[in-house]
Amino acid sequence: MYSVGDLVCANYANFNGEAHVGIFLIIYDESEDRDVLGEYNVTCLKCSSQLTAASRYAVSIDMKKNPWMEKPGAILTSKVHTLDKVNNIYKKLGHLDKDTLMKVYKQYNKYVNESLRQVLEEL
Repeated sequence: MYSVGDLVCANYANFNGEAHVGIFLIIYDESEDRDVLGEYNVTCLKCSSQLTAASRYAVSIDMKKNPWMEKPGAILTSKVHTLDKVNNIYKKLGHLDKDTLMKVYKQYNKYVNESLRQVLEEL
């Protein structure tokens, strides 16, 4: 159905509980985890076409390598969401090319490492 590397449209709620629709990149699927059985959640990174809102950890989506994209966008690796792939996701847009997915992996790693550094600094 959906797998890591897929860009999907999904319903989600913001912090105020307001319903929104967004585009997300799946980076983790609980059902694929060897230690978790029968779960339907996926961890995703938010995508945006508003590149001015992109953080320093954003990765631009190469439209030549991803021709199914309707307009330029970026994956915001610091905007992590957990979604129910049965109830939240309603459409697969396409699968991200391997080069861009590797860039996402590297940027996400930088973000996670910086987050960990800041937490450890507070301990």
